[in-house]
Amino acid sequence: PPRSTLFPYTTLFRSCWAGFPGVASFEICAADGEFLRCTLVSQDGLDLRSAVYDRVSARGWPLRELTRRQTSLEDVFVHLTRAEEEEA
Repeated sequence: PPRSTLFPYTTLFRSCWAGFPGVASFEICAADGEFLRCTLVSQDGLDLRSAVYDRVSARGWPLRELTRRQTSLEDVFVHLTRAEEEEA
C-alpha cells in the first residue's frame, strides 16, 4: 500500500510507544506489504519483548516478528570509526 495509507497507523504507533516504560527512542518505517517496522531502543539494555508483546496483543494488532538485537563490539567499532571519518 502507498505510504499515505500507512500514515494513520504510523501516528497510532507513535502514540503507543511515546512514553512507553523502558523505551529510550523508537523509529517507525514501512516494511514489506501492509506491515510497519517499529524499532525500539531500550533504556539500559532492557529486554522489552514481553512488554511489547503484551501491549501489541492488548490492542489486537498483528505481530509478524519480535526480535532483540544486541550491539556487538564490532558494531560499536564501525559506528565510532565512521563518525571519525565523517568529522575529518
